[in-house]
Formats: sequence, C-alpha cells, structure tokens
Amino acid sequence: MALTIAAMWLAVGASPLTAKKKGPPTSKTVVGQVFDAQDNAIPGAAVEITNLSTNKTSAIYTGPEGRFTFTDLKLTQDYQLKAHYKGQFSEVRKVSSWDTRTDMVLNLHIPAPSE
Repeated sequence: MALTIAAMWLAVGASPLTAKKKGPPTSKTVVGQVFDAQDNAIPGAAVEITNLSTNKTSAIYTGPEGRFTFTDLKLTQDYQLKAHYKGQFSEVRKVSSWDTRTDMVLNLHIPAPSE
C-alpha cells in the first residue's frame, strides 16, 4: 500500500518531502532604474525608500545599469521612493498599501520631470 502511494506521488511529479503549501503573499518587492533626462541609466545614484507609517528611511545605490531593488516591504504599509545624484533629485513615487501588486516596477528620472 505504501509503495502504491509513493508511486502515485512520483507519477504526478510531487513528493511528500518537497510539497509546499502556497499561501497568500507576505511582502512586496519594488524594482526599477534611475535615468537622466535623456533616458540614460545612472549608476551610483542613491535611492531612498521611506516607510510612511514609521518614517524609517533606507537607502541603496544603483548598480551598473542604474537598477535598484527593495524587497520584503510590508503589504499593509505605504512607502515613498526618490533618488538623488550629484545634487539633483528625482520625482517622488509612492507605493500604496491599496495596490495589490506584490512585484512592482518604478523607474525614476533625475532631474525630476517638469510638470
């Protein structure tokens, strides 16, 4: 009997030891790039993210292609992002707790676009 159950698990491509429960997402990830006015990537720009509930700010630098990533953002919190490089700042972008996406792309431009 046990051999039959094990054979059935293997037949459907699952194993009792590797089967994982999928639950609702527990965090958000925000990725993006920082660009200049001509849409060239800016490596080494500082990108700040602020939790609007706690006012805690974290910052990272963009990589060689101007890319940045923030992970493990709480689903129930609101955040804002901005970038700066050589005394110039980007627009401020917001990540809302009402937005149900768990993987977001937010690109920033330095200097901030004129309104």
